[in-house]
Amino acid sequence: MGEKNDISYTRYCDDITFSSNKPLYKAYVKAKSMLEKRGFTLNKKKTHFIINASRQTVTGLTVNETPKVSRDYKRKLRQEIYFGLKFGFQDCIKYTNKEVTPISYINQLLGKTNFVLQVEPENAYFLKAKKELERVYRLYANNCVF
Repeated sequence: MGEKNDISYTRYCDDITFSSNKPLYKAYVKAKSMLEKRGFTLNKKKTHFIINASRQTVTGLTVNETPKVSRDYKRKLRQEIYFGLKFGFQDCIKYTNKEVTPISYINQLLGKTNFVLQVEPENAYFLKAKKELERVYRLYANNCVF
């Protein structure tokens, strides 16, 4: 495989993605055979053949043109940030039935925001949200109530 067959692959932990402008069935059969010889099996639920016209998702990222975090993930995260900043993180925690402290919840939102920014570093909304979450985090860390 590789350059000879015009196939590229990416790997993240135990996820392998093959990409090509040509049919990949032969590569699939060869990879499956090689893995089975070494005692591994393919997870059929995670094995997909996707054409260029479809949304191509790998390890939670949409990778058609450039890697992006899914719209649904960003929408849900924007919603959580909005409600937390507008109504307070205590109420937001009660609404989501999470059993965490406000500072821990804000820290989780910061982590998710940093994930989006790692993939989409120019995302204006999340750049602004990160600054606001960091400000609120400092207030909680200094025992101030938001």
